[in-house]
Amino acid sequence: MVSEKEAHHGLVAYIHNVGIPAQLHTDNAKVETLAEWKKVAREYHIKSSVTEPYSPWQNKAEREFGKVRSLTRNFMDTHKVPSRLWDYAQEHAIEVHNHTARKALNWLTPYEAETGDTPDCSHLLYFDFYQPV
Repeated sequence: MVSEKEAHHGLVAYIHNVGIPAQLHTDNAKVETLAEWKKVAREYHIKSSVTEPYSPWQNKAEREFGKVRSLTRNFMDTHKVPSRLWDYAQEHAIEVHNHTARKALNWLTPYEAETGDTPDCSHLLYFDFYQPV
């Protein structure tokens, strides 16, 4: 995206790649209140709800972001990764996070719960982060 105003393109891409979500629960960010975002949600009959202002605990994604941040810091510290490579550590943390089964998802991975496909995690098993290859 060039700007936040193009967020609705991301929603359309998600719909085309994964499918139409039954519901969207957002934090009422400005981009999610713009006409284009609402137009896409209406067009695909997506039920929408928002969190109350200044209530981040109502947004389940906030907890997941916190877990990814912790995992990123853990990778950085454990493998003594230079700070300039933080974005690679974060990408790896997201990959591990999305390929790890959770009790809350009936022991499915987030990837599998979202798409219905069993993910291939061999690339996470054979190599460690920041390992010389």
